[in-house]
Amino acid sequence: MGSPRDVAERAAKWVLSDVAERPTKKARKVAVDAWEEAGAEDVAAGASAPELSAEDLEPGAVVLYWADPDQGNPGWRGVISDAFVPLDEFWVCEEESGEVVRDESGDIVHFMSSQLELVARPPIAPPNPRQAEGSPGGVLIVGSEQQMMKMLNHFGKAQYKERREPHSLLAFPCHECDQAKILQEAVGGTDPELKKFAQELRPDLHVAVRAYHLKHAVQELGPDLLRMEGFYLLSALNVPYSWEDVEAVKGWKKKWRREVCNQIDVGPTARSLHEAEDATPEDTARRALGQQLGVVVSLVLWDEEVQRTLRQHLDVELPLHFTDVNDGRITVLLLPNDALVHMQSGSLIFSEAPDADYLAEDFGVEDEADEGGHMDAAEPEEDLEPVAAVVPKPQGKTMNQWEKEQAQFAHLPKLPADWIRVISQKTKEVYFFNKKTHEASFDLPEVPLPPGWTKQVSKSTGKTYYFHSAKRLSQFDAPTL
Repeated sequence: MGSPRDVAERAAKWVLSDVAERPTKKARKVAVDAWEEAGAEDVAAGASAPELSAEDLEPGAVVLYWADPDQGNPGWRGVISDAFVPLDEFWVCEEESGEVVRDESGDIVHFMSSQLELVARPPIAPPNPRQAEGSPGGVLIVGSEQQMMKMLNHFGKAQYKERREPHSLLAFPCHECDQAKILQEAVGGTDPELKKFAQELRPDLHVAVRAYHLKHAVQELGPDLLRMEGFYLLSALNVPYSWEDVEAVKGWKKKWRREVCNQIDVGPTARSLHEAEDATPEDTARRALGQQLGVVVSLVLWDEEVQRTLRQHLDVELPLHFTDVNDGRITVLLLPNDALVHMQSGSLIFSEAPDADYLAEDFGVEDEADEGGHMDAAEPEEDLEPVAAVVPKPQGKTMNQWEKEQAQFAHLPKLPADWIRVISQKTKEVYFFNKKTHEASFDLPEVPLPPGWTKQVSKSTGKTYYFHSAKRLSQFDAPTL
């Protein structure tokens, strides 16, 4: 019958195999229990991996290649990009460059399993039976450059005193999210200090950047992603758990932390296991986004009809959801360019712009259906740029018309260049709109300060004031150019 580890590995492969007839719940539990039992026997820190066959080396696995122990060469680190198991042939991408390994003639090297040493398997594990009441949930945010910068700045730079989840964020241009190059992009964007910190957490392993989850997400999003110029994917980087964190838990979770979450993994914006207060995987995703990144997106923008309309406006086909390799339901959240952004209780809040056309309930209803029942999306306004299809059109007016009506706001503080005031038809509130970036906000945009002036916050009162160091002058009113 074999050792517990052999039983666990065979059962896990059975559970995760892509066959038409899935195993019963009882069989799945047997597989997971065997996986946990094998993990309970692995008590020695840094225990060496068992000998592997070609079937163990699947795309996404981190390996060592060209090792020569007799010459003192530990080998080079790479990630398997393609596996041809019946032929015992594998293509490997270099860890540092993300490029496929080639020989001196420029031909792709076909490695055999005996020429490779496994460092870490792909981040896949049998389902957690203790999460049977709810699936994991996550979110992958797609947004503009300005929105990405706001979230990156809000999250802050990575710190290396203790592990956090996620530990860092990366924004990938959608038009560069080619499946064949995503590992290279991930490796190139990873801070060397992050790699050093990750290696300190798991000194028993060769820690590498593993873009398995991100590559799977890009595959699920489809080819239209590459047409989305000016949009970005916000991805999370998670580092391994330390041995202290591994020993702090038991059973399935201990095995998960030790055997699966042991590399720098690049994946969706936020993801979490189901918790008791989560009614749906979307609730799990919203909770993870708030807890891990301090970002909140209004329920209106989570609405599937709103998300479909945004996709129609941009003429792209992106799935609303997809299932990741560990049975998590990932929501693909497209942020409109005109989403309002503000801070509240330490969280960065994204909400819908008043009167935005993606909120219209009759979107596409007046269009005549063709013989197959399909409808054509509404044509954008002639005087708007193509990307402005998601720009609000309050009271049926274009931005050019609102620009001509700014005299009614002459008594209010001056706005920076490219900003105008707009009145919401629904709420009658005044908000601010940037004609150049299509950014909208209820918060007053900051006017550029004259030379020598800086913005300060009083430590005693918390009030904002302005200070000129050379003149030793301070005032509460913002100085003008």
